[in-house]
Amino acid sequence: MEITITKEDFERSLPVGKRAGNDVYEKVKTEIDNSLNMVRNVYLGKAGEDQLETVKSLQTAYKDVVCLTGTLNSLRQLDLVFTPTGFGVVSNNNVAPASKQRVDSLEAALRTQLLRRESELFYGLRSENWGASPQARRAIPYFFDLFYFFTDSSFRTIANAQKWDDIQSPLREAWIEIRRYMGDEMLSELLDAYRKADENRLQKYHLVIEQIQLIMDRWTIYANATMHKPEWRLLFSMMESDEVNFNKWKESSAYKLTHYEHFQNTKESTAFLFNG
Repeated sequence: MEITITKEDFERSLPVGKRAGNDVYEKVKTEIDNSLNMVRNVYLGKAGEDQLETVKSLQTAYKDVVCLTGTLNSLRQLDLVFTPTGFGVVSNNNVAPASKQRVDSLEAALRTQLLRRESELFYGLRSENWGASPQARRAIPYFFDLFYFFTDSSFRTIANAQKWDDIQSPLREAWIEIRRYMGDEMLSELLDAYRKADENRLQKYHLVIEQIQLIMDRWTIYANATMHKPEWRLLFSMMESDEVNFNKWKESSAYKLTHYEHFQNTKESTAFLFNG
């Protein structure tokens, strides 16, 4: 599908209070055009483009992601000046460029806006075909995704690009631990249902997925949420009580790490000891 980016699209993509003049759009237009193809290839693919045609509201989020990506790629190359209504580009020698502090602040606001729009785009793209694509695996690597970060996580009221960067390491650590105890096959099944927005499977899995999100959330805060914490015990209890939907876990080698067979000592046992 053919999508073009207009100045109106560019203006709409910017955060409130960060309006840009015509001179900025002209300066970043080349990067925006380049970003159009990059975002299409990295995050959409053929399945994503088909989804955009089906769900028209996603086109706005997609254009915003393209505009913000292009703007951020160009930002440090511009001599910016700030005005009461937004920002522009220095046009003569009588105007000094904005301070590094103000440019840093603008960049931070743009980066946060980009992540917000990416979260809406990726969440909306979830579907049968896109969910099976490499683009989906790149955009949604695990259940604590951008959409959860901005809408349901402990950080939702202070969510910004810097905080997202800060929690990447603990998120990876948490995911490694979860994969260790749940196994690849069971987690892949859950993620597949989530990326494809498969309502039939999500109806069966949603409580466990929410519990995994909570565990990852806690891990980013405490960084020591081992499997012995209450959140983990509840997760295993949920899966233990549903042998039909979580049989892949119960049949996996990972299951042995969380399920212990207690030694049954009886009077007939040769090593039976009497207490007395």
